[in-house]
Amino acid sequence: MKKHLFTCFLAWLCLIGSPPILSQVADSPTGNGLVDADSLHPGREESRSPALPDSLSIGDKIPDGIILNELLNSVDSPIQLDKLKGKFVILQFWAPSCTGSMGSLPKIDKLVDSYKDQIELIPITTFPKESVERVFDSYSSLEEVDSPVVVNAGELRSLFPHTTIPHFVILDPESRVLAITGQEDITRDNLELMLAGKEAQFRHKVDRKIRIDRNTKLISESSELPNKNIWFQSALTGYIPDVGGSLIQNFEGLSHIRIVNMPLF
Repeated sequence: MKKHLFTCFLAWLCLIGSPPILSQVADSPTGNGLVDADSLHPGREESRSPALPDSLSIGDKIPDGIILNELLNSVDSPIQLDKLKGKFVILQFWAPSCTGSMGSLPKIDKLVDSYKDQIELIPITTFPKESVERVFDSYSSLEEVDSPVVVNAGELRSLFPHTTIPHFVILDPESRVLAITGQEDITRDNLELMLAGKEAQFRHKVDRKIRIDRNTKLISESSELPNKNIWFQSALTGYIPDVGGSLIQNFEGLSHIRIVNMPLF
């Protein structure tokens, strides 16, 4: 059961890399697919934009000349980010190895489609085109995604480093970073407030690293997780003498303890 719960946790909060275990929080209110534009013109030296910063934060402006040139679902390749000025842009980082972030693709695509004249949605992954195509061919729900999907976007990810996905970056019509947030804040109410020029409640997504000793039980003995937020827990023991075959104790809040003391078969 412990393994099952851990698997479910990772399905909704996928990690880029393996150890240590990380946690996604968004608790403070906040008001190769990357090339130089010159590289698309014959006779000009192919190179990366020389002035790209290490990373961008809220309020920073996207550098000019960033082009997304490896796309799926697009006949108008490539996309130049600074040519999207005048519209809000949502960059949605995901991965074909993460079922939670994959499941967010059709949901967010359908939501943003209602505002396609004002908002541009761009799903982004660092995985190669072949891996993404296999996933899109395997899941019928992904056929609903109409937005252009950027692949091989390792350099673009370096502008917005993160360790948990899905990871959302929102750019305002002037190509400035308006918000860095999680999926739970990409809602119709927040988008309506944003488009109306009001303060949307986009909380700032922060990735915290929590190191857990491999020799301790994941939940019950992990002092590194002070707020365990347990909804369900199960224990498997050997036969315990003098305990009845079945015991149920009920508590408030729909919680209860059930003890079954009998051979497994």
